[in-house]
Amino acid sequence: MRSQLKWGRGKSVWENGEMSETLLTVDCAADESVAGTMILRIAGDVDIVSAVQLSEAIRLAAASAEREVVLDFLGVEFIDSSGLRAIVTSRHELADAGLVLSVGGLSGAAHRLLELTGLIDQLRRTS
Repeated sequence: MRSQLKWGRGKSVWENGEMSETLLTVDCAADESVAGTMILRIAGDVDIVSAVQLSEAIRLAAASAEREVVLDFLGVEFIDSSGLRAIVTSRHELADAGLVLSVGGLSGAAHRLLELTGLIDQLRRTS
C-alpha cells in the first residue's frame, strides 16, 4: 500500500516569487524490510492547524499495520505542542490496539521537541 495525503493549511507563503499555500504532506507506505509495518513520511509544519490531519493519517496507517507505525519527521520544518499531543495520543491509541508507534527519522525541529519532552528514547525505533 502506498498513498499520499495532502492538506491545505490556509496559510500562504512566498515561493519562487509567487504566493502559494503551504501543505502538510504525508506519504504512507509499507516497510518492505519489516512485515506489518507502515511508514508515514511527514513534510511541512505540524501545528494546531495540521495536528488533526497528522492524527488521522496515523489512524489510517494503523488500520493497515499489523505491528508498527513509524513516523518519519525528516521533512518537518516546525512542530509544536499540538503535534506532540497528536503523537502521544496516537501512541496510546495504537498501544490499546496492540500496535507500536515509533519514530524513524527526525528533523532538527522534531528532534528538539522530543528530546526536550523526554519522549525521544520512548519513541525511537528499535527494529
